[in-house]
Amino acid sequence: MSEQLRTRCVEAGTFEQFTTSHPEPDYSLPLQEVDILVGSHSTEAGVIDPGSQIVAIQKDLADEVGAHINPDVCLEMQGANSATDWTLGCAENLSMQIGNVPFKLHAHVLENAPFQLLLGRPFQCLLLCNLEDKPDGHVDITVHDPCDRNHKVSVPTKARPMQVGFIDTMTYQVISAPPRMDTLERYVAAQAESFPTPTSTFAYKKAAKKVHPVATSLPEDFRIIRRHPEDPLLTLPPLPTHPPPFTPGTRLTQEHLDDLNLNHFNFLWPKELKLAQHVLKLNEKALAWTEDERGQFCNDYFSPVKIPTIAHTPWVHKNIPIPTGILDNVIDLFKKKIAAGVYEQSDASY
Repeated sequence: MSEQLRTRCVEAGTFEQFTTSHPEPDYSLPLQEVDILVGSHSTEAGVIDPGSQIVAIQKDLADEVGAHINPDVCLEMQGANSATDWTLGCAENLSMQIGNVPFKLHAHVLENAPFQLLLGRPFQCLLLCNLEDKPDGHVDITVHDPCDRNHKVSVPTKARPMQVGFIDTMTYQVISAPPRMDTLERYVAAQAESFPTPTSTFAYKKAAKKVHPVATSLPEDFRIIRRHPEDPLLTLPPLPTHPPPFTPGTRLTQEHLDDLNLNHFNFLWPKELKLAQHVLKLNEKALAWTEDERGQFCNDYFSPVKIPTIAHTPWVHKNIPIPTGILDNVIDLFKKKIAAGVYEQSDASY
């Protein structure tokens, strides 16, 4: 009985403690490119973009491969920053080949684009592309032949060179390290050894040369007073319901109106555009195209600016030199300011 109640050591199963580590997320990853034979002439790197609704091609590349562009098929494209732009047309049934798989696509032509060829959703739908992301950031792509779905090929991809990316107010840019030039570095290091080590010292401005502000009150004569002699809103003419056609005035000429380009984004209706032109024509004296037309505030509304001074010993500071190349432009600017009444002649010490 005592043997049965004795404590015994029984060997049980062992357990190992596993720790799971969460991989660090990436701030950004480059788009992938794949080599595409375009028009049996040129092999270009096509950017794979699953977020694009179209296949796009640069106009220079379309002209190089002799693509037929249909100008009647135009699209208004909208980017991620809500900027819009129109395509030049569509290169219909453009022959391409990836690996040993030939196919045809409609590629919309762009004038200025940061790529030569963009492969969007139509490309991926036609070839039944299968994109497989790898942990190292690479992407494997498998495409199917449109004429024989059983025929599929795996095509290598490469990362597109990183460019500046924008995320709200933060900007990310990946810049590769410059190549090292050992010979040049050794030469610079040898030259630096021949010169003494530079030292820096701090020197404070002497008390006699310091400029101290003077605590005082602003005299009544030097205060800027804003007046309202009359309400300008009472003299505004009523707006017509049917504005007349625009006629050039003394300041708002046809050339100046064209420079304003009031309906640049085609936001205004024709009648709204005529009304805006009519309002500008009625208030054309408020528009200034030259320095002499700019003028100054009317003294009835704002008093002239006066700068008070106190009795002190005059000093002389060295003038800031004006480069000879812009000297004539600076003199002409001062003459225009004086003619417009912004600057006045002065005989004071400064």
